[in-house]
Amino acid sequence: MYTIVLAGGLGKRMNSDIPKVLHKVNDIPMICLVIREAFKLNTENVLVVVGKYKDIIKKTIHGFFSNKECNKITYIVQEDKTINGTTKTMGTGDAVHCCIPYLQKIRNNGDEGIVILSGDVPLIKHTTINLLLTSQNALLTTLLRNPFGCGRIFANNESEIIKIVEEKDCNEEERQCKQVNCGIYNLNIDVLIECIPLITNNNKSQEYYLTDIVEIARSKQIPIHGVILPVNNGSEILNVNTPEDLEIANSRA
Repeated sequence: MYTIVLAGGLGKRMNSDIPKVLHKVNDIPMICLVIREAFKLNTENVLVVVGKYKDIIKKTIHGFFSNKECNKITYIVQEDKTINGTTKTMGTGDAVHCCIPYLQKIRNNGDEGIVILSGDVPLIKHTTINLLLTSQNALLTTLLRNPFGCGRIFANNESEIIKIVEEKDCNEEERQCKQVNCGIYNLNIDVLIECIPLITNNNKSQEYYLTDIVEIARSKQIPIHGVILPVNNGSEILNVNTPEDLEIANSRA
């Protein structure tokens, strides 16, 4: 098993010169908390996807973990792109796409699992991630009273996910859905290598959404199932995007 940690976002809403994933929860940088949980899964290697803040993120991680642990961390660079005069990262799908050359090198058989985590979800625990490891292709979902801002999950009666629609792209009917994507995946290496390059940026943000892999895989008769997060674990999937979110994360840690 290998782990990808997404840490290339700019984090503009934090209103800070510090990269978002380096903000601290319980005095520990968020990215280090996430990687620490990945190591508890006995992952063979952690791929950290970084952008223009690569150097300071790498320095911070190497200051936290032992040399032995750092030898199991590989940095993958996601380049920003300029669209209509605005420089931006190109989304989670693009971030994972940047990992494809590495995945092709370590591909031994189609059963290799790849866990995908977000560097700005600092409270996630390895015990929760383990819930996904019983399924070959699965992602973590939960039910929220107020799902604003989250990608909505649409599944059939067998818990097979039909599609995920991001908030910006939801119509009024889709916005009523309460089941949302937690952004934590366990996907087969062959599924990633085959499906990730087929993701397009035909959406309002002009970004490549990792969530689009669900419909692409389904078109190839590859089901991806939803695993519902236990109610008591709800705080683990808090996504830190703003100073207020960071304050909440520290209060729950």
